[in-house]
Formats: sequence, C-alpha cells, structure tokens
Amino acid sequence: MLKLTDVHAGYGATPILFGVSLDVREGEAIALLGRNGMGKTTLMKTAIGFLQPWRGAIEFEGIDLTRRAPHEIARLGVGFVPENRRIFPGLTVRENLELGLSAAADRSAAVRRGRLDEAFHHFPRPAGRFEQPGKR
Repeated sequence: MLKLTDVHAGYGATPILFGVSLDVREGEAIALLGRNGMGKTTLMKTAIGFLQPWRGAIEFEGIDLTRRAPHEIARLGVGFVPENRRIFPGLTVRENLELGLSAAADRSAAVRRGRLDEAFHHFPRPAGRFEQPGKR
C-alpha cells in the first residue's frame, strides 16, 4: 500500500533522513516512535510531498509519488494528521473534518460520510461537537 525505499531527505543542506525504508501493507497500522528531532515529521512530510526526497522512492498502491505535488498525493488518498491542533478556527468541527475528506476528489459524498461515521465510532466525543466552532 505505502512503500518508502531508501529515502534520503532534509532541510537545505542539513540531512535528516538517511536511507529510510518502510512498507505498510493494506490493513496494517503502524506507529513511528522516537524522541524529538529523530525525523518522524520529516519522514511524513516527505511521504506527502511537502519535502522532496534527495534520493529514494515513495509509492502508494503501486503509484510513484516521489516527485508528485502534495495536492496530487492528497487526491490519491494519502494524508497526514499532525499532533498539534492546526485547524481552521472559523470552521465547525464538521467542516474541518470534511476538508480532509474532500482532498480525495474521487470519493462520493456517501463514502465520505461513511468514513466520518467510522471515525466517530472509534472516537465518539467529536461527534457530539459536530457543529461547534473550531476555535473553542
């Protein structure tokens, strides 16, 4: 499903990733663990196209993502949820969640709603705050 092979990346002339390889198969859930500054966020930013790898390859469902733009990668269904609360405060909880779902343009409204329902099954608290402003 998602495969990174020998990925090298960094910021400016500063290398952060040194040959990272990762293979996530369909149905698997993985966690990246490590202290601050170990490259977890850099790896994710590289996978979603925010950073271009210096070397290596990134594939999603057999499609090469290595040189694609972030919006193209998002439309394929690859996303990133940062640990902080970077939301749009002027939008409701529902609107913020729907923004993430709308990136995959090929998904129907029914499929997107099903994904929200599935998320609320696992995390019921936001469901009760669906129309609450994000700034609260």
